[in-house]
Amino acid sequence: MLVQGGYTLANSSSEQAQAMFEKAVKLLNRTGGIASFDTLPGTAHLIGPSPIPDEEVGKTLDNVISELHKVIELDPAIKGAYYFLGIAYLRKEEGGEATKAFYKALDIEPDREMTYILLCSLLWNANRYDEALNVGSRYAVQFPQSQVQGSILAGQTYFLMGDFQEALNNGLRILDLDSSRLDGRILAATSYYCLGNPEAAAEQFKILQADPRMSKYIAELEKSLEERCGKTKERGK
Repeated sequence: MLVQGGYTLANSSSEQAQAMFEKAVKLLNRTGGIASFDTLPGTAHLIGPSPIPDEEVGKTLDNVISELHKVIELDPAIKGAYYFLGIAYLRKEEGGEATKAFYKALDIEPDREMTYILLCSLLWNANRYDEALNVGSRYAVQFPQSQVQGSILAGQTYFLMGDFQEALNNGLRILDLDSSRLDGRILAATSYYCLGNPEAAAEQFKILQADPRMSKYIAELEKSLEERCGKTKERGK
């Protein structure tokens, strides 16, 4: 009877945690931003009858975070709890807490691709590039079929580290896999530029300029490159 009673109690706690979890995620979705783009499996990407007013978002996120911590306390293994906790912290612009939550999410639910992408972004912002490379490596092992995304994570990390040759290698690898990828083209163009190869960079920028999705961003991109790597002519000497 004690064993049976213990099982019933555990089962009840798990069900309670699941109900609290679903309620918290639905509320999180209504806060907008990145939270509105990811939801529970089998649930439409809706943010509720109306988004929460801007002045109430902060308080709502605090409530969501509190509820998700309770969910984790009731059932630490519940899938998605740490991931959505990371999203909530991300919406609050608390990068350190979001990073901790996403690391936990990787261990519990390693098959959610977005966790790796968001975690890498946070690590880039914190200049924690070696960690970002490790997360990218974990992604490549977990998703061997997603070679393009794996190269994007690696290439962007190497570029931010200042290893422009490795960044270029990954950019070219992306284009070999899918020549239509703008992120691969941008990575190749910017890496050539910072490696001091203005001719190769100009060739890539010419292709980007012809794409209506990119034409208005080229000037801004070139300006940021000048600030990081100097002017093209100076780099080409």
